Amino acid sequence: MIRTKQQRLEGRTAPRKARIWTALALALAIAIPPLGWTEQKASADAPSWSTTLFSYDFEQDALGGPPAVQASNPDTWNASASSEQSTLTIVSSEGGKALQFERVSGSVGSGGPRVEKRLATSADTMVRVDFRVKTGGNRFDFELRSTDNNAPASTRMLYLTGPGLIPSPPSGLSLSGSQMVNATVIIDFGSRTYETALNGVTIASAQPLNEDLVVGGPLNFRFSSILQPGQRLTLDDVLIRTNNTPPGVPVIEHLLDEHPRLMATAADFDRIRLQIPTDTLMQGWYNTLKNQADAMLTQPVSEYGFPDGRTLLQISRQVLSRANTLAFVYQISQDTRYAERLWDELEAAAAFPDWNPVSFLSTAEMTNAFAIGYDWLYQYWSPTRRAALENAIINMGLTPGIQGYYDSAWWATTNNNWNIVTNSGLGIGALAVGDKAPELADEILRRSMNNLPIAIAEYAPDGAYPEGVGYWAYATSYLVPYIAALETALGDDYGLADLPGLSDTGKYPIYMSGSSGTTFNYYDSSIGRQNIGDLLWLGQRHNEPTYGWWTLQGSGATPRYLLWYDPSKIESPISAGLPLDASFRGSEVVTMRSAWQTPDALFVGFKGGLNGENHGDLDLGTFVLDAFGQRWAEELGQENYGLPGYWSDGPNGQRWTYYRKRAEGQNTLVVQPGAGPDQDVPAEGEIVRYESGATEAFAIADLSAAYASRGVTDWQRGVKLLDNRSQILIQDELTASDPVESWWFMHTRADIEIGPDGRSALLKIGNERMLARIVSPDPDPVFTVMDAVPLWSSPNPAGQTANSSLRKLTVQLDAANQAALSVLFTPVRDGIPTAAAPAFQPLNAWGIPTQPTAQLTNLLIDGQPLASFVPGVYQYEQRPPAGTPVSAVPPVVAASAAAAASVTVEQATYVPGKAVITVTQASYTPARYEVYFRGGHPDHEKVKASIIGTYPPSHTIDGKLNTFFSAQGHGQWVQYDLGQTRPVDGVELAWYQGNVRSFSFKVLGSVDGTQWTELYSGSGAGDRLDLEAHSFAASPARYVRIVGYGNTSNDWMSVTEARIRYSGQAWPDLVPTWTHLDRLILQASASLVQGATLPLSVQGVNYDGTPGNLSALDIAYVSSNTAVATVNANGVVQAVGPGTAKISAYAVTQQGKWVHASTAVTVTAASP
Repeated sequence: MIRTKQQRLEGRTAPRKARIWTALALALAIAIPPLGWTEQKASADAPSWSTTLFSYDFEQDALGGPPAVQASNPDTWNASASSEQSTLTIVSSEGGKALQFERVSGSVGSGGPRVEKRLATSADTMVRVDFRVKTGGNRFDFELRSTDNNAPASTRMLYLTGPGLIPSPPSGLSLSGSQMVNATVIIDFGSRTYETALNGVTIASAQPLNEDLVVGGPLNFRFSSILQPGQRLTLDDVLIRTNNTPPGVPVIEHLLDEHPRLMATAADFDRIRLQIPTDTLMQGWYNTLKNQADAMLTQPVSEYGFPDGRTLLQISRQVLSRANTLAFVYQISQDTRYAERLWDELEAAAAFPDWNPVSFLSTAEMTNAFAIGYDWLYQYWSPTRRAALENAIINMGLTPGIQGYYDSAWWATTNNNWNIVTNSGLGIGALAVGDKAPELADEILRRSMNNLPIAIAEYAPDGAYPEGVGYWAYATSYLVPYIAALETALGDDYGLADLPGLSDTGKYPIYMSGSSGTTFNYYDSSIGRQNIGDLLWLGQRHNEPTYGWWTLQGSGATPRYLLWYDPSKIESPISAGLPLDASFRGSEVVTMRSAWQTPDALFVGFKGGLNGENHGDLDLGTFVLDAFGQRWAEELGQENYGLPGYWSDGPNGQRWTYYRKRAEGQNTLVVQPGAGPDQDVPAEGEIVRYESGATEAFAIADLSAAYASRGVTDWQRGVKLLDNRSQILIQDELTASDPVESWWFMHTRADIEIGPDGRSALLKIGNERMLARIVSPDPDPVFTVMDAVPLWSSPNPAGQTANSSLRKLTVQLDAANQAALSVLFTPVRDGIPTAAAPAFQPLNAWGIPTQPTAQLTNLLIDGQPLASFVPGVYQYEQRPPAGTPVSAVPPVVAASAAAAASVTVEQATYVPGKAVITVTQASYTPARYEVYFRGGHPDHEKVKASIIGTYPPSHTIDGKLNTFFSAQGHGQWVQYDLGQTRPVDGVELAWYQGNVRSFSFKVLGSVDGTQWTELYSGSGAGDRLDLEAHSFAASPARYVRIVGYGNTSNDWMSVTEARIRYSGQAWPDLVPTWTHLDRLILQASASLVQGATLPLSVQGVNYDGTPGNLSALDIAYVSSNTAVATVNANGVVQAVGPGTAKISAYAVTQQGKWVHASTAVTVTAASP
């Protein structure tokens, strides 16, 4: 249950003033005041400046060295700028130390050394900045600046220059650049004004702040200079304070004196026990949790170890999952078996040598686990057990945590998920045992709540999360429980839930999910949707009922589902009127769709963003595309985290050698490909135009920075949903200072058939099809196909994930100063003409209709209202029952609109077919609705399987031995529909790795798809990759199932190809593609003496492993380093100089597929 503010405060006696101060302090991300600080500055006639945000007198720094700079440390400077010519040096001054800014004599031109402190800000507060400065008559600036490095907004609050420092000092104020001057700046964020004083005399008052400075987020307090060679100045005694009064009592004194108190109280569990029997959803969730808990009863306890080779994290998460599940099921059932099993788990983990504080996520998540287990079962535990759990939380969790705070551990104040997970885990631990170690718990709570706004700021301004959807779910699923626990345990969340971005963040996973049921999984994210239960809490807190609806679309269950579910606070996107499109700033991601809540809808996601983001890819411009319940353009997501250098993400980091992290592993352009990072690592891409209308929407990103180092001066990519939201256009326009070669890539699981002219490609997944067309005017670009592997010019480290089920639709653009490529995607429906391609328009001519669009108010099929009708949705898919004959009379469509509108209906004439409804109205843009009558129901496909696996079952009848369907577990099956009953007398099967494994299986037959008869039971020979025949007595069957029972290595079934035999024929009747050329092979690496030559031996391999015919192939050759070795057009290598070069051969097959191979040639110097 989510409590109201009054309910949260009810019964609490803590002073309201203390709560207000704490909330303001959190919004300001106040650092813990240094112990022993004494006020040194003269007081002014201003509010009591009782709380120190930052103090620095340089006494802690070493003489002759620089000042301490550490972005994540609240007690040091966040940033500085200096060089060998423009220095920042600690010097002796007035019996102590100060900071000297200097432009070294002999330098050329001016220089600007500076230091900065970044602090969060809040409206309705005041901040006072005091410092001392001796300018020597040189220029000095104090500014308040935004944190946007591209175009920062700033307000200069003090400018000193010349011997007298300011031009016209007030009467009685005498200033000299040769003496220290005391400066004071008071900033009133409520009125957005400031005043400045020197030596206690006001020199400026009621001055406005720059209107572009955003109060409520972090701002930089900058102390800087512009110096000429030989000039210097001195800064000392910087003190920044706020007018807020600190609390009179510790936070921990608000602690609820009962257990449970973390996210739920005893009353909450009582309520849930009563609700479960009366609510079907809650009953289902509880049964799921109980089944999980039952399974845990017989599982061994967790053991100390590093399963990922690096950390205890997997173990910590296992303990956390078990603690939540077992504790919750015990609370509802009161069955002591679950409590005792949880005790065994916690007792074992309490005996670990440590909780891996070196990788503090492990410690924080284990602390979280113990806190829940301790608190939710507090009444069950004996005093001895309570003490054991309290000691574990304090000694193995909170004590390493407070030491990390004292040591300025980077995780505590970083801006990514580590901050949220670690501070939340420690905070929940402190709430659990706050009455047992009050001083320690209070400091943990204050520091955690002060640190969290740094990371929560990343959700601003609109709820997107910079690390992608997967890490959004990770961070949010730790943040929300902590905020909820603050409310239940302390009666208040101290403003955390109301920080910018959190009220909107539930929209982010909703909009990132496509109509295929998968996510726009850029960066290190998985493709699965993130329907976390924490959105139930956020939705109720911020009155966003679609958040709860989104949680209910998932299939999982956690205790938090039952804690926070309220059926009256659930509303679908259609019911809530959620817009079809969204643009998320900061992350620079846009998604657009044709409809909500239907798998047939078109969906496209597109991003700019920051290449160097944590967990990021080199992926500016990448996109995903859904239609007909399928994902046609795929993101590859994360690679193996344990690969060498995977976390080395600097400008030349090893991360960028891995295909899935490179631009060539995305759906974007690659310009001038080579061995290094294939987009500029620091590059950012911005959505510069975004427009959304009733029938069209588009976004245009400026991605020029991605290839600025390659001479690209402008690259714009536009993505448009057009033609009543029925087609998707991807358009690139590029300009470079010198001719550049470009590649357009799109990864897909679809089979690709290139059209005769190369300007179109038909993509097929199962029974669904998508047409890609090049519509830009340049006639030269054509489609080709590649495997999802690195280019011949790219690195290819060992250990990478094989992307064998994927391929790339590609376009190569010849070297040019300017290029424009426009690719149109159109869904294809059998028997229905494909929509025409629009005329090419440059991006600067793109727009959407400005007039409102006429709309229907109702749509009927055979006199019945269409249940899925929404006035703003213009396409509807209707699939008649199986067996509906071609040319059957289709249903009759009727429609109505407003009285002032005119409606015409063009009925479909057959099945499959299309009905078109046109709505016209004065002063409105006409609307066109289309109802498609498809031939047959999707449940009656030629092939389907027992599960929706990673790879579709259609791979088993695609004529290729390098694609397959796989499923784990005995009894998994693939089913084939022969279209009519046949006398089935055999099958032919090929298996993945069937040359080293023998697969066991059964063949079942059915005439109606309901009653099944076993036709055969057997296994593969285990010595072949191609089709192997299995014969049996003929039996009538329309439907045939291949049921797997594992193989000699594991319990997976992995079918690459299947044929069903009857009356001497095979179904399906395919021309096998495995006789097509699949790849090239070059001879192994070679060593040559300088000056020697070597003719390369190139061989071809077909899909089935047989030798390929290369006679018609135009093979090209290239060397990675011509100073080491060259290769001519005939494939003859010439050894030039010492070193190693990669020699590659590449070509395009008759089917339009790129094939290539590489080998290493090492050249040694010739003997003298």
